[in-house]
Order: sequence, then C-alpha cells, then structure tokens
Amino acid sequence: MCITEYNEKTFVDGIRAEGRAEGREEGQNLLATVVQRLRKGETPEQIQASGVDYKTIELAQTIK
Repeated sequence: MCITEYNEKTFVDGIRAEGRAEGREEGQNLLATVVQRLRKGETPEQIQASGVDYKTIELAQTIK
C-alpha cells in the first residue's frame, strides 16, 4: 500500500458525518436565536426580513 492510498468510502463517510453534525449544531443555534428574538418582542415578520426562513420561525413560536 502506498502512503497516498486511502479508503475513499471511509473518508467520504467521515466528511459527510462531520457536515451533518455541523449542520445540526448550526440549526439548533439558529432556532435558539429565533426563540430569544421572539421572547424579546420581535415579530415574525421582522425576523423573516433579516433572512430567517418562515419554517424556522414557526417552529420557534411553538417553543416560545
């Protein structure tokens, strides 16, 4: 085996898992931020105007 050889499937699976974990964390942070903004009195329209998708806002409203 050459030092430059590697198991491509294992490598790709590892990168994919890492990306999913980062995406999950990012989504949780966004949701927590939206919940905080709603609790501080911002309207869903104001939050959506800042670039947050409406599904995230709807979910945050159920948590609020």
